Amino acid sequence: MKFTRSIGARWGLSFLAGLVLLSLWFWLVDGASPLEVLRFFTTASSDVAPPVPFGRVGGVLLVLFVLAWALGLGIVLIQKLLGIGYGPMPVARLVVREATRMRGSVVPIFLLLLVLAIIPATLNTDSPLRYRIQSYLAYSLNVTSLMLGALTVFLGCFAISNEIQEGQARSIFSKPVQRFQYLFGKVLGISVLNALLVAVCGLGMAFVTTTWLARLPALDDYDSNAVREQILTARQVIYPQAPFDLEADAQERLARLQEDNPGWIEERGGVATVYRELLHQVRTEWLSIGPHRQQTYIFSGLQNARDRGEMLQMRFLIEMMPEPPDRILRVVLLANGRQTSLATTIRSAQVVSVPADFIDENGVLELTVVNLDPSDPETLPVASISFPAKDGLQVLFKVDDFLPNLFRSMLLIWVKLVFLAMLSVCAGTFLSFPVACIFALTIWVLAAGSSEILDSLHFTPHEHSHGHETEEQATDFIYERIVVPTMTLMVSGFRKYSYLDVSSRIVDGRNIPWGIVRQYLFWIGLVWSAAIGLIGWLIFRNREIARVQV
Repeated sequence: MKFTRSIGARWGLSFLAGLVLLSLWFWLVDGASPLEVLRFFTTASSDVAPPVPFGRVGGVLLVLFVLAWALGLGIVLIQKLLGIGYGPMPVARLVVREATRMRGSVVPIFLLLLVLAIIPATLNTDSPLRYRIQSYLAYSLNVTSLMLGALTVFLGCFAISNEIQEGQARSIFSKPVQRFQYLFGKVLGISVLNALLVAVCGLGMAFVTTTWLARLPALDDYDSNAVREQILTARQVIYPQAPFDLEADAQERLARLQEDNPGWIEERGGVATVYRELLHQVRTEWLSIGPHRQQTYIFSGLQNARDRGEMLQMRFLIEMMPEPPDRILRVVLLANGRQTSLATTIRSAQVVSVPADFIDENGVLELTVVNLDPSDPETLPVASISFPAKDGLQVLFKVDDFLPNLFRSMLLIWVKLVFLAMLSVCAGTFLSFPVACIFALTIWVLAAGSSEILDSLHFTPHEHSHGHETEEQATDFIYERIVVPTMTLMVSGFRKYSYLDVSSRIVDGRNIPWGIVRQYLFWIGLVWSAAIGLIGWLIFRNREIARVQV
């Protein structure tokens, strides 16, 4: 019948058949009746949902079925879509068809889906639910980025270099296909396939997180609240500001050093290096509080949170050396003059809820931290306390939901894959397949680790050992004057690529604003990809294709 031959009918029947088989598994193996399964999936709110009606194996089979069904349907649809147009569209359709038939790409795709389905079943059920959900999101996002990136390099480099070396490109260009259309079609096919894979992986993460893990029993009320308010959400982060100008303080110290000991500044690497050290020192002192002393931290830009009237979340991560025997630290907090206390574990993040009415009419929250025990204020604390500069002290408030934030994170991953596809395809225009893979992988690693590489390059110089000043000074000179500028020039252009850590944002429930997404789309997806594509097209346009390349 014509109806049964249609795409909707075939995939609809396959979906129903899969649900029937899974329901039988849940009933015969996990002991859940079809009515319990139906109630579970038709209950929208996790607060009133019945218990999860399947075990670990049943959950893995369910997730794997959903991912495989969605991927299969998506491949059929994009092949139909790409078959409509002309020019680069047939080339893109051919790329998708070959990628779904080659063992070198089918196996990694299957392994990716299998890993995403198995990860939830491997989590430790004795740990708090919030840690399990965070572990799943971290592993899933990192595995998706890594495996899809490697697959993109393989497909992009293979797409052109293999056809040139085996002479297939000669027959292709005997047809009315221009080289630009051919090149763009290869990138388009890989990017469309990546869009489908990213969408399927995002669907799997959303399904596992909200439908499976979030409905498991939490350890206690704090664990349950943490899942809803700290992970499955999208919060804006506000970092503290000093009540005085940190840069002006560093400038004053630098001026005194230039007046008192200018030779020492040159020995330390010059004015710029010493200024960075002094600014770091000033900031460290501001983030440190001695015994029976206090420091003030100002959080601005909270007008939106005050207007919405929702609870703020103040996150503390405090370090103390030496640590007290019980590793518990107690301090006094003054939030815009309102006193409260905090008891937290040393080197362990603690989140405290603060009412929105603590914020003043200007959207500012002034927090004063006093290093003394409120239950025994006369006893001197054992040591100073400090906040790590990156994440020691933050104020967070909800601005969006988890699923839209997850969608934006997957969109960022796809934009990076578009650039990687363009880079790999262009590398295949003038390099053999193995060399093109090495070249693309090298650029990928440099781009992905550009922030860490730049930070390590500008690390503070070490002190010279006695008796080896000349040799170490020569080494420092080569490193600072040759190695650092050369590596900085090579890597700094890729810093936008690794500017945002998508995984940590989603795991911590921090919002990914649309402004950052638009920047990634413009710079990485459009400007960078267009620049690389132009270079690849110029090389490919002048390359002789008629002969088989050896």
